[in-house]
Parts: sequence; C-alpha cells; structure tokens
Amino acid sequence: MTEELDLLIEGKIYSNGEIVEAYLGVVDGKVAGIWISGTFKYREKRALESKEVALPGMMDIHVHMRGLEQSYKEDWFSGTEAALRGGVTAILDMPNNKPWIRDENTLMRKMEEAKNMALVDYGFYLGVPRSAGELDKVKDFVVGIKIYPDEISDYLDPILQRAKELGLFRIFHAEVEGDEVKGIRTVMKFIEKYGGHITHVSSAEGVRLLLSAKSQGIEVSMDTCPHYIWLTERDIDWRGYVRPRIKSSMDMTVIKSSVKSCLFDAISTDHAPHTEEEKKGGATGIPGLETALPLLFTSVYKGEFPLKAIDLYSRNPADIFGVKKGCFLPGNDADIVIYDYSDRRKIRGSDFSSKAKFTPFEGFEVVGRVSSVYIRGVLALDEGDLKVSRGFGKPIVRGKSFHFE
Repeated sequence: MTEELDLLIEGKIYSNGEIVEAYLGVVDGKVAGIWISGTFKYREKRALESKEVALPGMMDIHVHMRGLEQSYKEDWFSGTEAALRGGVTAILDMPNNKPWIRDENTLMRKMEEAKNMALVDYGFYLGVPRSAGELDKVKDFVVGIKIYPDEISDYLDPILQRAKELGLFRIFHAEVEGDEVKGIRTVMKFIEKYGGHITHVSSAEGVRLLLSAKSQGIEVSMDTCPHYIWLTERDIDWRGYVRPRIKSSMDMTVIKSSVKSCLFDAISTDHAPHTEEEKKGGATGIPGLETALPLLFTSVYKGEFPLKAIDLYSRNPADIFGVKKGCFLPGNDADIVIYDYSDRRKIRGSDFSSKAKFTPFEGFEVVGRVSSVYIRGVLALDEGDLKVSRGFGKPIVRGKSFHFE
C-alpha cells in the first residue's frame, strides 16, 4: 500500500459475514480497503484490544426523531446522541410529527433542525402529500414516503405512481384496525403495482404472507424490530406498548427464526420516544437506538444468529437505499463502530442518552458495548465521550437503489 492512510485500524474486522484479523484503512473519510497483511504509511493507527471488533456503522431505516413541537419527547441532539452511543451512524426519520411532514414547508423546518443539531447522518421520509406534484418539489431532500394505515385508499395510486417514477422508497405501516395480517393483505394491492416495503413485521402469518409474495416475484421487502425478535406479550408491561403490538411466543419464534435465516431484508428499531407520563397513559412506541446493536451482537456472540445477521442492521439497509455506507467496501463512507465484548452488562433505561429513560429490555443482560464510533473517518465517540459537535451529521444522499426503481 503506497498511499498514505489517514487512519489504520488493526485487529478483528467484520467483513461480509466473517471476522478476520486484518487492517482497515481510511482515506479522506472513505474506506480505502481491508488487507490481511502489508506495509502501510498512516497518520494515525488504532490497534484493537483482543476483545474488540470493528463493525460497520449501523443504519436504522425507521426512526421517529420527534423534534419541532414534540422536542420535549426527543430532539435531534438527544436522539442522534442515542444513535451514536448505540453504534448507529445513519438514521431515516419518519414524518408523523407535529406538524405532520407532508409538504415542502414543513420538511424545510425539520431539515433546519437536523442541520443544526444532528450528530449522525440522516435522511427523511415525507408523509403522504395532498397531491403527487408535491413529490417533485421535495424529491432531492427525501428518501421516500411513509404510508400509514388510515391513508390506505385509492387516493394513493397517483402518488405511489409518481413516487416510483422518481425512485422514492414506498414504506407501509400495514395494519387495519390493529390487525397486521389484514393490513398486509390490504396494502399488497398497491405493492403489486408499485413495489414497496412493509415495516415492523410482527407476526408469523405476516412473515408467511410476505415470503409467499416474494416467491411470486412481487417487489416487496420487509423489516422487523428488536421487540418482536426478543419479546413476547407475556414479557411486557407499560414499557412495551407498541404498534403493531408484541405478540405470542409462537410469533416471536418465527420472527427469530427468520432473522437467523436472514429472510428479512433489514432490522429497524422504530425508535419512538415518549415521556414516562405519556407512556403510562397508553402511548405506543419505545426508544430503541441504544439497545438494538447490543441485543443483536449478543445473539450473534451466543451462536443464536449467524455473523451475517449483522448485515440486517448495516449493509442491507444501506443497499436498499443505494447509500454508500453499511460495509467496508472501498469508496464507502468510513463509518466504523469499535465494539468491546470483554464483559457483560445489564440494560438500564436510566443510562440512556435518549430523553425516554425507559425500555422493555430493562435488566436484559447483553455482551459488550459500543466503545468508539467513527463517522466518515472522524472519531465521533470515544470511550463514552462525544468528540463532535451539534450539526456534525450530514444529509444522506440517496443513490440508485436496487429496490423498486
């Protein structure tokens, strides 16, 4: 290697479903390569400890960062600090804020908040607009549109058609009167025409329906969330109220098996903070950015999931959106998580950086923690200390995705 590297990391490196003893190089904020051996010139070197591993930065495609009139629940600083401490270097934010993000004006307000406060990289979904023409105004600023259950009607056809023409992702919350299976069957008539993604799949029958649709060549993808992988309805109290609801042990078994077999296209958290008072009053949604990677790594460490399952929260989401993140391919953003698995700890909501200090995973024992995080080659978090300032995060530039163009 003749080029001088800005950063050289030596030790255990995760790459393509394997952990190898290797060197990871960074130049100008991009991955330069992974080498098993060689002689290198570098400005800075980090030698990993025996129980540290370099993972790609996680990408969460379903996050409610709140802000605007809901900043008391979460704002772009607290939420992206939570992401950073959870090893998440890129997030995609949902539009159901106050005000709802359905047009250019409200989107610009949210973008300004993110620009001034975000610590990690970010992108936005638009809510279903009043007309398809609104999509042309915002196409360069959003990654896709989010469709909620009460918006599922024939009114969607021209909007979904234009979204497809513009290459904007179509992501559905598939529930009808609280019934996920009925919701999936309802939205499939649109997905069969325009392609789409069903988020936070929570049921065994939902998985079966979507795998069947995939086998028929329908352009559909799906994700699930940690609370459906590791919890059942018997495990939760007020801290576990979500939509779709957490279901039976049979549903969890099928979800977990599908993660193990990498049948899902992605894992997302549906990070959705509330105050404790709101939550105890029945509000649905939980914080998840600080627990997802430790839970996933623990299952991988214990042999419950293959190493490749890490891609469901890193490489796969980036590939879906055509973003050069999520894996250590040369030219990708050098988003690197140093994960220390030397000990075990218990999850405590009181430790969160999120404004929401509760979790249905309270007391769960996990292996290890996020030690350091680099974003675009810059050390952003080191041994718990923030190394970057508000506004360090940058907008994600949507690339050409292999999904639904």
